[in-house]
Amino acid sequence: MLRVHDLNFSRSIRITWLLEELGVPYEVVEYKRDPITFRAPSDLKKIHPLGKAPVIEDEGLIIAESGAIIEYLLNKYDKDGKLAPLADDSEYAKYLEFLHFSEGTAFPALLPLVYEKNVGEDLPPGIKKVFQTELDAILGYISERIQNHGGFLLDRGFSAVDINFAFVLQAVGMAQSLESYPILSDYLKRVTDRPCYTTALSKQQ
Repeated sequence: MLRVHDLNFSRSIRITWLLEELGVPYEVVEYKRDPITFRAPSDLKKIHPLGKAPVIEDEGLIIAESGAIIEYLLNKYDKDGKLAPLADDSEYAKYLEFLHFSEGTAFPALLPLVYEKNVGEDLPPGIKKVFQTELDAILGYISERIQNHGGFLLDRGFSAVDINFAFVLQAVGMAQSLESYPILSDYLKRVTDRPCYTTALSKQQ
């Protein structure tokens, strides 16, 4: 059976949520962060040298990086294009763009602010302003995208890119508030109200 190595407060929810939506059986192996340092336990390095999560094991393969895992799972288990447009679909290019947008553009702008909030060390004001300005631009861009494309990132409706980006918005909620972005707040609630998200979350407790 496919195995998901899960670390609390990690991107692993993306993977278990996707598997629930696909109806693929899996088991979760849980790890807990150190309550003081917030670092992952050393046991995770037995699975992958970097000791990060999520990591999956599937038929002898060990795969890290949530975006790569999502692409692998969709290619293997979503042949009909339920959660992602197929390669000949007119939205395929936008699907790829937004799948990698979450980690390539959005999260790097957010990470220092999450760090500041969780670790309790203030960023230098000038650096914080740079990252906050970038994050505000990103959130404004995505808010407009969702508003103009039927309430999701793609015109086709709910897809894997929404699963991937929802974690970013949850992290924004940890660092600050989404109150200034009601479209994003409503969007996050709508996608995480899905039964598959609730089921995936319950398996990671």
